[in-house]
Amino acid sequence: MMKKLVLASAIVLGSLGFVACDSDDNSGDQTPNILEGSWEADELSYTMPDGQSHTWEFDHPSIKQGCATDYLTILANNSASLTENNIDDTGNCVDVVIDGTWTEDTVTIEGETEPRTIIEVTETTLTLEYPFSFGQFETDVTVTYNRQ
Repeated sequence: MMKKLVLASAIVLGSLGFVACDSDDNSGDQTPNILEGSWEADELSYTMPDGQSHTWEFDHPSIKQGCATDYLTILANNSASLTENNIDDTGNCVDVVIDGTWTEDTVTIEGETEPRTIIEVTETTLTLEYPFSFGQFETDVTVTYNRQ
């Protein structure tokens, strides 16, 4: 009798273990993507046509003209937004929010002709590269962001 009770208990407990594991397997992937979050622009770099490379703190006066730095927000639903703080026509610094989307390889900002390529992403930094031109000068710009 005691052997049957121990065997029955083992079968019941074993079945509960399988049921618990089964429900965990069906819960779906709830792990957030490493890209998701708010990122503050920290550094900007580019190479001139003569081969000279330049790296600037993103909030440097020559980059932001005294305005605040930019922020990139990446959400779980593959949407993104870029908040730029720039000088308007009246000389005031104002936020402009531009919508976008993202994939595992790129961030696309509305109004830009090409997506920004994700060069590297870690828990703390995100590096994007995109083509930039003004006049006849064309180069790739690299922006490094820090997680907020």
